[in-house]
Amino acid sequence: MMTPPPIEDAAHVFLHVDLCAAVVRAAESHPVPLHVKLTDRTGGTEYEKTVEVTRADGTQAVVEFDVHRGVYLLRALAPQPSCAASDYLDFLPDLSRTVLETLASGPLAAPAPTTLLDGTAPVSFLYVKPTFAFFSGALACGASVSAPLGIGSRVEYDQGNYHVWLAEDGRASELPAAPATIAPSAAPAVPPVTLALKLRTATGLAHYVHVPIAYPLPWHGWPTHIQFNVSEEMLSSLATEKTDVLLCPKLWQTTVR
Repeated sequence: MMTPPPIEDAAHVFLHVDLCAAVVRAAESHPVPLHVKLTDRTGGTEYEKTVEVTRADGTQAVVEFDVHRGVYLLRALAPQPSCAASDYLDFLPDLSRTVLETLASGPLAAPAPTTLLDGTAPVSFLYVKPTFAFFSGALACGASVSAPLGIGSRVEYDQGNYHVWLAEDGRASELPAAPATIAPSAAPAVPPVTLALKLRTATGLAHYVHVPIAYPLPWHGWPTHIQFNVSEEMLSSLATEKTDVLLCPKLWQTTVR
């Protein structure tokens, strides 16, 4: 079999798969096949491999590979016993990314709708304990922040980059729903939400930097991918800014891909 040519500007991936209890038990007596597949928006295969999980793997299997820049659907399936995981993932070129997924008992299911946000960032980015917070769309630049909305997000940090899943269905408890008598196509638009990057200061307070995107974004069966790069200069510029207000510096910009 010919070795495929190396991928130019590849993202290097370390996929850590936490195994379900049934796979761990089965692997005590015999190898268990774990099928890993990444596909793009058109269904084209970017990466596919079946690895054998053995007793030596313990409770986690690790798969290492390279991929092109982009957004992919990950499927990981151990058919016997039936445990699976699925997720949307985004990758940046020339960078490594460590991904942690967990197999759950049952058949393979589609991942929840999400918006993907990622970017490059210096090492000092981790020192300011970055998180993301959601506020009412009525929050104006320079205004004091209030209690954030309870909209879900998940963040992974790596050397030189970070990745965020912004929930597209976790806002239901916070935002008003359309009346039951109104058809979905005629339902009022979902109120906008302000997304802010929360960065801790040395005094325990926080800077809230507006992430300039129109959120929530419409779901068309595939995640919108937003890049929001953070530089050392951008972080340093916050030193003289007010805390606990919504900051809207022009230097901080997003790119929708």
